[in-house]
Amino acid sequence: MITRRLVFRLRRSAPFAVAVAAGSLVVFAAAGCNRSRSETRPRLAAGDSVWFEDGSADGAGETEASVAHGGFASVFLPYATFSRDGERWTSRTVAPPAHAFARMPVTLVLTPSGDASDALATPRGAIALADALGLAARAALRDGSKFGAVRGIHLDVPFQAAQAEAYAGVLRDVRAKLPKGTLLTWSLRFVPAETEREAMRALADTADGAAAFVYGDTASADPVATDQLDRAWVAVYSPMARGRWTSGDSPERPLPEAMLARLTNDSRVEFAHDLSHNEEAASAFLLTPHEAFTASGYAFRPNDRVVFRQPSLSDMVYRFGADLAGRRFVRGRVVMLSGRTEADRIFTLAALNDILLGHSLNTNLKVSVEPRKNAISVSAENPTPHASLVSRTSNWVEVDVPQGGVTDVRAGGFDRFEVFGPDGGAVTLGRATRLRFFETLIGPWEKIEAARIALRRPPARGCCAHRIHVLSSAGAEVSREGD
Repeated sequence: MITRRLVFRLRRSAPFAVAVAAGSLVVFAAAGCNRSRSETRPRLAAGDSVWFEDGSADGAGETEASVAHGGFASVFLPYATFSRDGERWTSRTVAPPAHAFARMPVTLVLTPSGDASDALATPRGAIALADALGLAARAALRDGSKFGAVRGIHLDVPFQAAQAEAYAGVLRDVRAKLPKGTLLTWSLRFVPAETEREAMRALADTADGAAAFVYGDTASADPVATDQLDRAWVAVYSPMARGRWTSGDSPERPLPEAMLARLTNDSRVEFAHDLSHNEEAASAFLLTPHEAFTASGYAFRPNDRVVFRQPSLSDMVYRFGADLAGRRFVRGRVVMLSGRTEADRIFTLAALNDILLGHSLNTNLKVSVEPRKNAISVSAENPTPHASLVSRTSNWVEVDVPQGGVTDVRAGGFDRFEVFGPDGGAVTLGRATRLRFFETLIGPWEKIEAARIALRRPPARGCCAHRIHVLSSAGAEVSREGD
């Protein structure tokens, strides 16, 4: 939700980089490092955090309680996003939570669009970007009480290693506008070459820590290379699915994670695995509408192209420990989540807590099979915060109808069904004694509307044995006979 719109124009004065005393530019002293440090510069504290990419709806409610339950030390919340129009930047602020976080320190995030890298290529562009970010940082601190106890500002600015000097000037300019004791951190999404490391260290010296994106769709940083900068940093993990939508001649647009669940459950959309994507640490899916429809405010047309990329959760669980082992300068992990509520997510905050607390990560599907007059009703519910893997063939509920006599089947909330004979071979509907209902993606806490199997006569006594098979998002295979 957008609450405000601001426009930042190019400053006509003075120098781009604000002069700063040499003593204030020394880097944060990590354990075992002998570098000096200004007493006025804050220390990047150790601990894990949750980054709510789209903000939080409730804040000091169930969200903060869940964050605390997982042992997290702080949260990142978006304050403003920026778009560039010539030599000026337009800022849109993100709605604060209904109730400010009461216990968790908050870092407010400023996110320019991808052409921030282009702006850094010229002195005038860098000045304009610094002005916009500096003014927005001040506004964020003024509005901070709406979000919680603000401890810092994070600049999520896309840039290249060749622009390190220009970006360092931006960071110095923003730093000059912040009160003493306010943390200033920045995003790193690439691996600096050895010849670029000194320039990157100089850049890092202008702030209090880097947030290196080491896992997820937008991640290109490396834990080893980041630690070799010898500066404080945190490892960022982005496990959410991200979509890209192309319609006609329109520019490609992003789609939120929730749309993957919405589109895989729509009979008007053809689903396929994107075989052109062969990265082991992620899966990709191609969804093609075959008729026009509107879903969650998005108007799709026939033959639109929607591609979702979903990182491997099992790989992330492994890397949680492996990435940080032996790293001298890492201060913790930051996990980025999409959506303002749990209902907007496939990978949920509750699921993240289960990972960190060592709980089961399985999708524990509960099935209800109810014989009725000349019919059988089949429904299912996932009472866990864990989604299944996305698969057309691996998530199903199978029901035995040994007497046969099936006259009609309605899939209800399931995506599709298939019918089999006593030996497991495919048969016509009238000869079926076993029906299998498929669900491409079983979402967290999802309730699947009942399917209906119509029969020529009432179900036989003792009907109906059933089985389930689910691939959990963490990779475990759950297979069992019905309760």
